[in-house]
Amino acid sequence: MRNCHTGRGALAAAVFPTAMIVLLALAGSGCESKVKRYIREGDRLRKDEKPSEALALYEKAAEADPMSAKAHEKIASVHKFYARYDKALEHYLKAFEIDPDRVALYEKIVGSYLHLYGMTKQVDDLSKAREFAEKGLNDRLARRDPELTDELKAYLTRVREMMAEAAKQQEPSPTDQPTPKQGEGDTDAAGKGAGSDE
Repeated sequence: MRNCHTGRGALAAAVFPTAMIVLLALAGSGCESKVKRYIREGDRLRKDEKPSEALALYEKAAEADPMSAKAHEKIASVHKFYARYDKALEHYLKAFEIDPDRVALYEKIVGSYLHLYGMTKQVDDLSKAREFAEKGLNDRLARRDPELTDELKAYLTRVREMMAEAAKQQEPSPTDQPTPKQGEGDTDAAGKGAGSDE
């Protein structure tokens, strides 16, 4: 005797995974379209010279999808506009972590480290700038963009010059040597102290 439910059960088992995939895709696209909408509106506000309002929308985009490299890059661009390079770097690095194929970020990251160094004079910022410039020059995708490659080479040259200058400033100069106190070190060629009758 044949079970009449066997046919429906087999059909349900075959249809259910497909239906779940479609539902998940639709749910994901809703999130994606919300992110795109926030970014598009934020871009419009940037063009209207309203960066703080644009920032709020870019942050909403990142909230809606924390793995949106584009949202983090947009947030970083506004922080860079306001010269908040530490915050800009935080989001540029997050965007790069999410999508390391966004090779244009190399230039933005290196530039932000250099701006940050200009404000803080922390040599570590120069080291990180050098690291990212070198990494970009060794990245096979980045090397496909000759303009980016030229930018990174120029940055690397600039970073090396700045590091050499910073090293010079940390070396003690001859004028930094302590001067002898009065009466100390006043010896003649024979090693006798000045005023000595020996």
